[in-house]
Amino acid sequence: MARAHVALGEVRRAREVWRQAVELYRAQHRTQDVERVLRGLDDLAADR
Repeated sequence: MARAHVALGEVRRAREVWRQAVELYRAQHRTQDVERVLRGLDDLAADR
């Protein structure tokens, strides 16, 4: 979903969605998914 927001230029909303995903993945102890989402956030910050 975050990628769709990025494509629409809704960067703030994309960050919110990714942060929510990080919280959910951490609660489920899904460390690989947490790392993947954090890389997406890093990429988003690098693009700005």
